[in-house]
Amino acid sequence: MEQGIEEAEDKRVPFHNDHNVYILGAGFSYEAGYPLIRNFMEKMRETAIWQEKNSRGTKEIEAVLKFRLEAAAASLRVQLDPDNVEDLFSLTAATENTSKIQNQNMLIAIAETLEYCRIHSHFEPVIFPGTRTSPPKGFKSDDEENPTNSIIDPYKFFIGLMTGVWGDTPFHDNTFISFNYDLLLEESLREWNIPFRYEGLHGFEISGAETPPRYDDSAKSIEQNAVEKNSVSILKLHGSLNWAATVIPAPVRQILVKIYSGQVPVDILRSGEIDLLLAPPIWDKGTARIGHPLSGIWSSAIKKLQTATRIIVIGYSLPSADAHFRYLMAAGLQHNISLKEIVFVNPDLAENRPQREELETRIYSVFKNDLNQKGMVKPIGLSARSFFLHAGYAGSILNRKYPFPNYPPMGIGTLADPDAWEAMSRGGSEGTGLGGI
Repeated sequence: MEQGIEEAEDKRVPFHNDHNVYILGAGFSYEAGYPLIRNFMEKMRETAIWQEKNSRGTKEIEAVLKFRLEAAAASLRVQLDPDNVEDLFSLTAATENTSKIQNQNMLIAIAETLEYCRIHSHFEPVIFPGTRTSPPKGFKSDDEENPTNSIIDPYKFFIGLMTGVWGDTPFHDNTFISFNYDLLLEESLREWNIPFRYEGLHGFEISGAETPPRYDDSAKSIEQNAVEKNSVSILKLHGSLNWAATVIPAPVRQILVKIYSGQVPVDILRSGEIDLLLAPPIWDKGTARIGHPLSGIWSSAIKKLQTATRIIVIGYSLPSADAHFRYLMAAGLQHNISLKEIVFVNPDLAENRPQREELETRIYSVFKNDLNQKGMVKPIGLSARSFFLHAGYAGSILNRKYPFPNYPPMGIGTLADPDAWEAMSRGGSEGTGLGGI
């Protein structure tokens, strides 16, 4: 009997009092110029035009756009939007004669579109007016001879705040679960020289045994971080632009996973030697199934959620193609004894947004409404920028130290009016308050 109690105690999920799990959706990367679901096809068309002007190959995007025209016929009889990337790619996957080439076209078109967005990204730096002459770590003065403002790139600021660089938070107390393919998170962590590791990513042998990923020469620092205890954990549930996989055929039959520092070169993908390790936005991704290279990431995400003190969901709208999210949260929170709150940050949750009711319905289809009544589920109708620029949220929700604790100035923008707050954060209100330049 005593042995049984001891075994049960050994399996007990440990308590954590400051483990932040950030769940990132497309809305987190939107300010950097990356698309949302609803305008992804528009960005893809922009990419095709830019590629043609710059004498770059467009055959994969052209193939997807051609299929989009064919898909319009299906929308005449079925509720389907061919300009919605989830609907379009789900239809592609469901088509009986879908080939490996069509799947490759889809993945390369996604990668090329996101690379176009990265090249053309332009976001306004964050400015703190009238601040000290010696700016905090990571900031710089707008004028070295006569400094009046402290400025910083927005995503460097967001990630610095989330990981606690202005306090004494250990890096390992921060976990990022991302549905995004882009490398914005990794690039921002590198700006701070914060070590990070990818958790749960591995290949498979024919026997079912897991094999560790291989690292390109450009990604040796990421490989070294894999054994660094005080590092940020990243779990990209749908894959990443710098992950590739190749299948060695029978009799050996292995799935090999390779990690690059930056995006996998398109010319290597076109050679057919490897495939991008991405789960396209379709109704049945299959990524949680045993034997899929991404399945270990889902298992690792469950373990991280089991010890989460706070879950902060930023820019994620629970799209229908991500039905597995409900079960991820159920499995992760089933044995969690540390959880204090679940926060959803999304501008569509603002009172004046027409999508608010629909988004709240999706949230409470996953989390019971009584959690909202207990104050454990908190919807916040702000963009990522507006949320992070509010010093009060850094302390009360993130439990992270803010570099300028007296901001924002009282009376400039209000949380009850998110549009005014957003304008102020970009330098509105006649140049007063926080903003961009």
